Amino acid sequence: PRFSSQVHLGMDFFEEIAKLRAWRRMWAKIMKERFGCKDSRSLQYRIHVHTAGSSLTSQQPLNNIARATLQVLACVLGGVQSMHTNSYDEAIGLPSEEAVRTAIRINQIVLHETGIPHVTDPMGGWKKNRRR
Repeated sequence: PRFSSQVHLGMDFFEEIAKLRAWRRMWAKIMKERFGCKDSRSLQYRIHVHTAGSSLTSQQPLNNIARATLQVLACVLGGVQSMHTNSYDEAIGLPSEEAVRTAIRINQIVLHETGIPHVTDPMGGWKKNRRR
């Protein structure tokens, strides 16, 4: 079976990573031990994350860029497959075009400029993958 869920991520960096990792492990264990799944695809749990809009502040909206970046990094280190990053000015109202573009760029910077995608399980003791 293919299963996925959508969750919201808060600001407690290591706790959020641990929750995502534990969720994936629990799923794999339940599918294997309780339901006897042998296909490795059945053990995979797909997670889509929304960064927490409740962590954004309207008083200093540019600081929300740092908050969103930390949440995106926690998502990646927790092994999520997809995410929605809140725009820095969403605490004030509808996001501006610049803020939406900045949220997208946060994801792209973490993906393309950090090297994290080239590391297998960075929180469990990392091993560098070969670049293709």
